[in-house]
Amino acid sequence: MDSQTDLSGQILQQWTATTAHFSLTKKEIFLLAAALVLIVLLVGQVPVPYFNVSHILLLTLFTFLGKGFFPATKDTPLYFALISGVLMTLYYPIFQVLLIYFLLIGFMKVLKVL
Repeated sequence: MDSQTDLSGQILQQWTATTAHFSLTKKEIFLLAAALVLIVLLVGQVPVPYFNVSHILLLTLFTFLGKGFFPATKDTPLYFALISGVLMTLYYPIFQVLLIYFLLIGFMKVLKVL
């Protein structure tokens, strides 16, 4: 058992040494897991009541892009924009949701919230 633990520790140490500049926060891991679940739902054609899975997946991908383009220490406003965008998909067409989402991110960047 100890040799197995040592081997996994060595693999983890080697992986962290090669990818030292790459890290994920808890929010990003949750977003990645949510995206994977949405992809499984989309491929399996599982209906989700009141929501269109492809629209929510699109918002999730745009959040990943936004997180990549605006690396900020305060990423909570970006996730609030995602949650508000997901809730807006209940009532508005996806074009309007994306327009409001991009405007919201743009205003947050101009006002230095992000």
